[in-house]
Amino acid sequence: MNKFFTPFFMAMAACTAINGCGHANPNLNLSTSLVNDDSEHSLALRGNCQMTATKNVPTGFSDQCILVQGEPRHYRVYKPSKLIGNQRPSALVIVLHGGGGSGASASDPNKNALGVMNSVADREGFVAIYPDATLDSSGRPGWNDCRSDDKLKSGADDVGFLAELVKQNQDNFKIDRSKVFMSGTSNGAMMTYRFAMERSEMLGGIATSSGNIAKHPTAGRCKAGPLNPLPILMTHGSDDPVVPSDGGFVACFGRSNKKCDRGEVLSISDTIQFWLKANRLENVNPVTRVVDDSKEDGGSAVESTYTRLSGTMDSTKINFEDFRKTKVVAWALNGAGHPPPSKKLDKGNRIVGKQNRDIEFAEVAWAFFKSL
Repeated sequence: MNKFFTPFFMAMAACTAINGCGHANPNLNLSTSLVNDDSEHSLALRGNCQMTATKNVPTGFSDQCILVQGEPRHYRVYKPSKLIGNQRPSALVIVLHGGGGSGASASDPNKNALGVMNSVADREGFVAIYPDATLDSSGRPGWNDCRSDDKLKSGADDVGFLAELVKQNQDNFKIDRSKVFMSGTSNGAMMTYRFAMERSEMLGGIATSSGNIAKHPTAGRCKAGPLNPLPILMTHGSDDPVVPSDGGFVACFGRSNKKCDRGEVLSISDTIQFWLKANRLENVNPVTRVVDDSKEDGGSAVESTYTRLSGTMDSTKINFEDFRKTKVVAWALNGAGHPPPSKKLDKGNRIVGKQNRDIEFAEVAWAFFKSL
């Protein structure tokens, strides 16, 4: 979300910098950065963009570019090798990077917990897509989420881009809407919220890490909430210094509020309540469980699951289709900071806080999607 996060996210790549939009590079080495950290030029490249997404997507990684309202928008696709030819995947999972990141950096399992989604895709047979945000006014990639008081955001029509991305790839892969999911971390989590509010009919569910609802949302669905209930899983560290768990200014790091230009968010508790209300679960008591596999992180991970089933004793009156559509799961990561939880990586530091090591974000997100 801020300049301190650059080493964690910046491994930028535009499709033209690799092999041209829509062309595969299955032997891509993700252990090294594809372009320099100064990636403005790379993300601004406009060559080789098409009006529609490539239909015959090869296995492995491929980088694509589509024109949306005349503007080039880039994204990386990961298709498991088990999906031969036109074999239909089990799902489509859109993964949104955090502020300052890229689809390339988010897809790198050696550097980002979001990239673990690739190995889950190999096992489960779904396709993962990692889109790129555009540059904001500070020259860093960022999503235009619901924060009306984010003075640096780009103003790009990211909802329109993601809607076109979902529609074209849903058609190409012949995926039912109920099997299209979106996830993201930080700024990507908040963009996931915005898309869910404005295009809830296009998704089967969402999963987020380290993102809160905007305190001063833009007009429209950002303020009113989604038209339809939508299942959601959230994870958030109790000691997150970037998107504060108690609410407040984003990426402020102790500076005077007058110098904080990324806007304010509500607390994680208020964010959970927002989604419980959207899913008509305000008065439901959750079922909880504690996971504390690692003794090297800040504390345990506590899962709270809210469903119609957990809120009534009479299961004969439960509509199980409705039960799936309104499910809310919230993971409280005690003592954890901003990075997505991961057993495979440790990206915690004194700036962003400790990383929870009890759960793997990609795994819990997919388990949630699979349950819907």
